[in-house]
Amino acid sequence: MLLDRITHSFGSGETTVTALDDVHLEVQPGEFVAVMGPSGSGKSTLLACAAGLLAPTRGTVSIGGRQLSGLNDDELTEVRRTQIGFVFQSYNLVPSLTALDNVRLPSILGGDAPDSERLQQLADRLGITDRLQHRPSQLSGGQQQRVAIARALSMVPSIVLADEPTGALDTASAHSVLDLLEEESKRGQSIVTVTHDPLVAERADRVLFLRDGAVARATDKLTAREISNVLLELIEGSAA
Repeated sequence: MLLDRITHSFGSGETTVTALDDVHLEVQPGEFVAVMGPSGSGKSTLLACAAGLLAPTRGTVSIGGRQLSGLNDDELTEVRRTQIGFVFQSYNLVPSLTALDNVRLPSILGGDAPDSERLQQLADRLGITDRLQHRPSQLSGGQQQRVAIARALSMVPSIVLADEPTGALDTASAHSVLDLLEEESKRGQSIVTVTHDPLVAERADRVLFLRDGAVARATDKLTAREISNVLLELIEGSAA
């Protein structure tokens, strides 16, 4: 995946707000990248542009060498369904469907036969096997988050984009999710996760720090303590 110097602005004229400012990010197959920064730094906007949910004001987004800006709505939907797994911070589960059917949804929409073995493996790893016949309203926030993660991984996408994927999880469940994401990256999937948690970012191969919509720092693997120190510097810099 390549985000080639993307800028995204909301509004126009004097009310223009620049959420991303000339951000460049190239993610190799099998690479695990964490995106961090103070609130309002552009992290979620970056993920939305990467998934084709928002079109950059300037710059281009490419997946597998294919520019998203050149695709029509149907083509873009197909790319998102087959090549991108997106874990929304708000889960985005369909209320009327069971957990199992929510996980199977990408296959159902594409008219494909779901990979039952893959779905069962994901359910077992994420500890939701006994909740698959429940609807989202019958699940806790953490269970809904794990269903959303299973759905994102179900089609073995080339890239997984995750917005705070452990935000609603207890410590043990968070470790299981991070172990699973690391394993998926070793299989060749690219993982890009937005997180506020240094313990999550510590698992990544690289950490991209944003501040005020721009890249403030990009580093290779860091410890949680080192990540916390960088974040503190960024927050203090924003407040100055």
